[in-house]
Amino acid sequence: MKNYLRAINQRLGNIFVNIRTLEELERKTKSVVDEEKNVFEYNQNIKKVNDLIKKGEFEKAKNILEEMKGLHRMGYYELGKYYYFCEGDLSKAESNLYIAFENGVVKAGYYLGRLEEESGNVNLARNWYVTSFNFSEKSVMKLFYFAIREQNFWAIDGYFYYLLQYGESAKNLYEFAKYYFWRNDNEKIKEIQNKLLNESQILYLTKEILYNVKCMLGDEKSREYIKFVENAKNLEKLGEIEKAEKFYKRSIEYSEYGNVELAKYYGKFTEFDKYEKLKRIFKNNFLKQIRSETSYQLGKYSEHQSNLYDAIKWYKISAKNENYKSFYKLSKLQSQKFSETETNLQNNYFKYLKNSADLGYARAMIEMAFDSHLNSLESFEMAEKILTQNNIFELTKAIMNKAKMIYFGNEIKEVLEINYEEENMNTIKMLFENEKKRNNKEIGEIEYSITKNNLQRNLKIIEGEGNIEKQQEKPKNTSSNLLNKLKNFFGNS
Repeated sequence: MKNYLRAINQRLGNIFVNIRTLEELERKTKSVVDEEKNVFEYNQNIKKVNDLIKKGEFEKAKNILEEMKGLHRMGYYELGKYYYFCEGDLSKAESNLYIAFENGVVKAGYYLGRLEEESGNVNLARNWYVTSFNFSEKSVMKLFYFAIREQNFWAIDGYFYYLLQYGESAKNLYEFAKYYFWRNDNEKIKEIQNKLLNESQILYLTKEILYNVKCMLGDEKSREYIKFVENAKNLEKLGEIEKAEKFYKRSIEYSEYGNVELAKYYGKFTEFDKYEKLKRIFKNNFLKQIRSETSYQLGKYSEHQSNLYDAIKWYKISAKNENYKSFYKLSKLQSQKFSETETNLQNNYFKYLKNSADLGYARAMIEMAFDSHLNSLESFEMAEKILTQNNIFELTKAIMNKAKMIYFGNEIKEVLEINYEEENMNTIKMLFENEKKRNNKEIGEIEYSITKNNLQRNLKIIEGEGNIEKQQEKPKNTSSNLLNKLKNFFGNS
C-alpha cells in the first residue's frame, strides 16, 4: 500500500500523500484506536446513522458520526460525506475527508476530487481521481468520462479492464457497453455480458440492462432498437419529453420490447392520458414482458390515485407474469391491512414477499432475512444467497451491507459505508431543511421563553420596588413607567 502511494506521489508531484501510523493518528485525534476490534461496533453505528438520516434526524446522526471517529479512521470519511451530502458544508466536508485521506482512506480522494471539480479546478480534480482510482469505482468512471472527451482510447481500455476485474456496478459496466457498442467492439461487450450473468454481488443489475446488452450483440434490428432507446433516454434527461416519446415509439418498430420501455416512460407521469396510453399498450400486446411491466405501471398509477382495489388488481395481473416488483408491492399492501389476529392476510403478505425474493429481487430478499417467519438459520441462508448467487436484481450497497452483517455477524472484518448516491438526495435535503427549521423554531421559542421569564422577574422586582416606594411615599416615574409598559407587554403577549 505505502509503496503504491509512494509511486503515485512520484507520478503526480503536486499531491502529497502521508499515511500515518495508528500511533500518530491516536496522538493527533487524542483517541485510542483499536480498529480491528471496533469494526463490528462501527458497522452497527453505520446502520444507525443511515436509518436516522432516512428519518430526518440529522443532529443525532452527526453526533454518532463524531463518536465514530474514535472507533475507526473511516469515521472521518463518513463525517466528511455527511457534511457534503446532508448539510452542504463544503469546508467541514473537505477537512474531514482530507484527514481520512492522509490517514490511509485513499478512496476519500474521490470526494476531494469532486470538491475541486465543483470549484472549477479540473486538473486538481483529475489528480485526486488518479490517486484514488485503485480504491474507488467512482473515480474510475470520472477518469473514463475525461478520457472519452479527450479521445484517449488507450486509457479507456485500461479503465475497462480494471472495472471488468474489480467493478461491482452493473450501471458502470453498462456505460462501457454503450461506449463499445458505438465502436462496434463486440468482444468487449461479450466480456461485460459474461460478468453480469455469472458473477455475484453485482450492484444495480436489472433485466433491462441484461436485455439491452443482449441486443447490442444481436442482429441489425436489435442494434437499431438500442440506438433509438438510448437516444430516447438522453432526450428524456435533457427534458425533451415529446421527442423522447417519439424515439421510444420508433424503437418498437425494431423490437416489441420497446413497449416495455415506453410503459416505464409513461409510468413516470401522473396525468390521466398516460394512464389511458398504458391501458392501450396492455390491451394491444400479449408478450409476457410487456404485460408484466404495463400492468405494474398501471398498478403504480392506481396506488398513487389511492385506488387500492384497482392497484391490487393490476399488481396481481403483473405478478402472474412474474414481475418481482409487483409481488413485492402486493406484500406491502397486505401488510398495511392486517393485525396480529388476521392470519390469512399475514400469510398472503409472506407468500407475496417470498415470491418476489424467489425471483431474485434483492429488496424482498433482505426483508425476508429479517422477517419473523424465518429462524436464524433461514435468515443466514437468505443473506448467503444475496452475497453468493448471480442474477440478484437491484442489489444496492445498503442491502449488501445488511446481508454482510447477518452473514458474518461479529466476525465481520470489512468496514461498511453509506452510499448516499443510492438515496433520493432531494428528499434528504428536504428532510435536513425541515429539521433545521424545526430546530430554529424551537430555539426561537426557548429564547422567547427566556426573555419572557427575565421580564417577568424584572416585573416582580419593579412591583416590589413600587410597594416600597408607596410606603416611603417617594414615587419614581421611571419605575412606574416601566411597570406600566411591562404590564401592557404581557397583557398583549
